[in-house]
Amino acid sequence: MASGIINVDAVRNDHHLNGEGQIIAIADSGLDKGVNDDTIHKDFRGRILKIYALGNPEDPRDLNGHGTHVAGSVLGDGSCSNGKITGMAPAAKLIFQSILDSRGDIDLPSNLHDLFEQAFNDGARIHTNSWSQSFGNDLYNRNADQFSFDHRDFLICFSAGNDAPRRVNPPGTAKNVLTIGACKSIRQLPNDVQFPPPPGMPTEWGEVGPVRNFTIDADNPNGIAKFSCKGPAQNNRHKPDVVAPGTWILSTRSSEQIADTGPDGFSAGPDGKQDGSGDEDGILTHADSVGRGLPGRPIYGAGNKNTPELPADAGPSAVENYYYLSGTSMATPIIAGTCALVRQYLIEERAHLSPSSALIKAILVNGATDMGMGIPQKLQGWGRVDLRNSLFPTDSSKILFDDSLENAVATGDIMTYDTHLSTSSSPFVVTLVWRDPPGTTMQNRLHLRVIDENSGRIWASEDINDIIRNNVQKVVIPAPHSGNDAYKIEVEGVSISKGVPQLAPAIRQDYALVTANTSELNMRF
Repeated sequence: MASGIINVDAVRNDHHLNGEGQIIAIADSGLDKGVNDDTIHKDFRGRILKIYALGNPEDPRDLNGHGTHVAGSVLGDGSCSNGKITGMAPAAKLIFQSILDSRGDIDLPSNLHDLFEQAFNDGARIHTNSWSQSFGNDLYNRNADQFSFDHRDFLICFSAGNDAPRRVNPPGTAKNVLTIGACKSIRQLPNDVQFPPPPGMPTEWGEVGPVRNFTIDADNPNGIAKFSCKGPAQNNRHKPDVVAPGTWILSTRSSEQIADTGPDGFSAGPDGKQDGSGDEDGILTHADSVGRGLPGRPIYGAGNKNTPELPADAGPSAVENYYYLSGTSMATPIIAGTCALVRQYLIEERAHLSPSSALIKAILVNGATDMGMGIPQKLQGWGRVDLRNSLFPTDSSKILFDDSLENAVATGDIMTYDTHLSTSSSPFVVTLVWRDPPGTTMQNRLHLRVIDENSGRIWASEDINDIIRNNVQKVVIPAPHSGNDAYKIEVEGVSISKGVPQLAPAIRQDYALVTANTSELNMRF
């Protein structure tokens, strides 16, 4: 369902992108049975390059279920469903880092550099993290920003968090990462669901009895999921960057998972105490570990209404091999897999063999769909991802971009581009992204301007004196002039304090510039 909403299906079918040649790293709870490729979930067999047991040494099994579900959304190939339930990049390969300890808690290295470096050295160039912290951790933000700054072609994704109305959680508040919030999916859900007593419902649901309004959880892809953390992030940074469907996502189920959601679908009380909050027998069983439910089976495992059915012809074994979950944790791997398709496109179709993380981020932001809230906006960021609009925005042109180190700017430099617009019937869209050195504010300040050559009018998403928070800038001209040299683009190095390591000892900052609705983009010398 999500792949249709963000137009991954259309691009895969029309342009034969499937993640081939891409390596994606996931840091999460574990992966199904763990090490043995012959017994692991069939949707991943033959494409697992490494599994690391970091949190619980020598045991990367997924007793929680979260990591296996995430992995399926990234690159599951649908082997257990006759190809009907697949991730975004079903031909990509996987590095998995299991980060839960024996107690089921996240156990991370004190410096995230170690986590990223391990995956980078194994060939991964996309690293996705469906976890966050509900308290400030500037150290992790600095770790993520530093690694991204030092490793130009390594894209790090983080979920925004599920603590709405609280703001985006770290490390999704870092400047250089791609932070993903959740919009709604589309599912036919019942309105009222009755759960059996005696386990009581959590207090926020009211008295024991029917749970109402399930339908609003997945009734409109232009709506934000009620749990998705909002922006702005620290220092009023625009976060999340983008959103993707994160409610009622059907993906792979770990055959090992025993994280007990109980007969009413909610966690047991502390130490299994009978406190009316969930499964009060306190016994962890695979049968109870169903998230929001198995396809076509009772909601949360014991409701009197069923979840949406499997896709037609998925086969009977699919019921036990997939299940529903919701969260920004579910939206994030959908976008990580989509990033693999963007990277494959750049390498195979555009002969751009080492695309920067800034370029992939800029491409997704450039084509994101405003869900009617205006951009950038605290709930949707730059909008819902639309892969077709990001890669193939008009029938008459493809995206044009500059991702070269050679055009990096020093303080006072202005890079100027002449454009030829394809049509006046589509918006002219320009996005600038750069990877900034660590720091709570912008260390290197760049400024994007689009100038009408006829009238002299200037468009900019940030005032030149206010570039202290955001290293993503986007300009949209809804009804542009078409033709040759109607607009010029300027990228100015306003203040560059630390140069990118690839150009040391020069103090220069590279960037990614992406345009839509242009047939020519030429540097003016």
